[in-house]
Amino acid sequence: MIAELVCSAVAVVLYFNTLGADFCYDDRKTFLLVPQMLKPTLFYRLYVKLGGSYPMARDLDKLQSRNEMMGIPESQSIEALFQTNLRSYLRCKAVKMCQKDYEEDVKHDHKANVNTKNNTSLLLSVSSLATWGASLLVARLYWMGNKPPSFSNSDNPAADSHSLLTKTLTFFYLPSVNMWLLLCPDTLSFDWSMDAVPLLRNVGDWRNLHTVAFYVGLLLLSWVSLRSPSRVKKTNGKAYVVNGIHTGTNRKHTGTNGHSCHTNMGLPNSGSHTVKSTENGIKNHVIPRTSLPTTENVVVFSLGLLMVPFLPATNLFFYVGFVIAERVLYIPSMGFCLLVTVGMRALYIKFRRRFLKSLLLYCTATLVLLYGIKTVLRNQDWQDEEMLYKSGINVNPAKAWGNLGNVLKSHGKMAEAEQAYRNALYYRSNMADMLYNLGLLLQENNKFSEALLYYKLAIGSRPTLASAYLNTGIILMNEGRLDEAKRTFLMCAEIPDENLKDPHAHQSSVTSCLYNLGKLFYERGQIEEALSAYKKAIQKMPRQFAGQSLYNMMGEAYMRLNKLTEAEHCYRESLQAKPDHIPAHLTYGKLLAITVSPSYLFKKLDSCFSALITSDILFFKSHH
Repeated sequence: MIAELVCSAVAVVLYFNTLGADFCYDDRKTFLLVPQMLKPTLFYRLYVKLGGSYPMARDLDKLQSRNEMMGIPESQSIEALFQTNLRSYLRCKAVKMCQKDYEEDVKHDHKANVNTKNNTSLLLSVSSLATWGASLLVARLYWMGNKPPSFSNSDNPAADSHSLLTKTLTFFYLPSVNMWLLLCPDTLSFDWSMDAVPLLRNVGDWRNLHTVAFYVGLLLLSWVSLRSPSRVKKTNGKAYVVNGIHTGTNRKHTGTNGHSCHTNMGLPNSGSHTVKSTENGIKNHVIPRTSLPTTENVVVFSLGLLMVPFLPATNLFFYVGFVIAERVLYIPSMGFCLLVTVGMRALYIKFRRRFLKSLLLYCTATLVLLYGIKTVLRNQDWQDEEMLYKSGINVNPAKAWGNLGNVLKSHGKMAEAEQAYRNALYYRSNMADMLYNLGLLLQENNKFSEALLYYKLAIGSRPTLASAYLNTGIILMNEGRLDEAKRTFLMCAEIPDENLKDPHAHQSSVTSCLYNLGKLFYERGQIEEALSAYKKAIQKMPRQFAGQSLYNMMGEAYMRLNKLTEAEHCYRESLQAKPDHIPAHLTYGKLLAITVSPSYLFKKLDSCFSALITSDILFFKSHH
């Protein structure tokens, strides 16, 4: 009981230690940038009300993702180790040996019926599971356009390799790395992509020894657990001795050197019958506890829990978008902890000397303490994004420096952010996102020539990066290089909408490119070409795009062509997109001055001015 309380207390302490962490990395995109998805969630609202902060609103599973795989689960496994009284277990084991033959007779009569029922139930369960799994897979493929997801080369370099040997060696090696993370979670990272795990390109790589050792150990463990358990041996009148209890092996009643063991004739494993044992002339009444699962069954279950949830991440069935992901080890870590528990329990029973038993207990307690300390230290890395990304520099410097640059820039530390971007490019010079981010930072600091250089490098690394085309064209327009800007915008508009990293951002950038292209044509007096560009922009425009300026410019183009009805329609669309859009109110007023009577125009202008005044008041309140 004390062990259970101690382990539970450790788990609670580690749990509360995670509550001070912030939303970092993918959490920020999921919970903070798209907060509307959490509004209908019951526990989200409850935790926010109780905790008063966003990080307090994450559920237990999300909190566990801030812990190490081995922290709390290991303490639970040690709890399972101590919750069995060893002496009671051994006494029940002795009684079970006495009644083994009788149980076999009783079971034989019911074997056919029980097997039939079990097989039918198992078949139904497996069929139901397979049906649901196939249905979910078909639905997922349908929603994804009947094609697998696409990932960038840096997400999973082994999958992008053209060498079959490199793919094979690396994919077989990665499970051993994941196992090492369970055994010794010393080096952890928020991201294991890119070159965090170098590829195995030849058989002579010494890391192949890790692969061999891992699979040999796994096969041995599977063989030991799956083989038939050994039957109780006949001993020609000799007795087994278990913790001072002597038992015979003959059916129903066996005498061994004057010692006997009697069992009643109740059903096996009923848990309600009394066992009479005569030991050295003394009769004892033993009420055995409910039999625990055999070690073999626990090992089989643990191996299943360890391996089956991990299979989708092995790249055996399809490629995944990561090299290593610590999140996929959450469920396998439960099976791993069960295996650790079984091993420690076996050692505890095997050891005869009290010194060895005590040493095992102290080692176990030390292990739990070390993992708890590691959990607390790792939680400190998740306090905010800056600390998290700094902690990952040793594992994945390119990704860590790049993300750190984004954080520093958001904090207004421009010089430090620029240096962080340059550090990221030092480790991996072809990262299109980092090249673009550095160019954007330089553009904001009015270093246009250098910004153009990095935008062109970003386009060279990823020709589908529409935002780089957009900013390049804007700089060229501002510098008066209109022909170059025109070519840049046209190139952006011709990018195919396939195999994109971020389709929504791409569509927004392409729409902006077409808008600026139309504006360029409009300023040159090429109104028809401008209208054609605006129409293409509307076709490409995603839902989240703010199209008030696009519709307003399109309305002005129609007014230049004296197509007033079409112009009015565009102005209305602009005001519908943003009712307080001042340029649309002004241009719409010009149109009304031409087409309507002065009294009606006065009413419209009055409503326009009211809208403008209301927007100014709201703006003033939001900034004071």
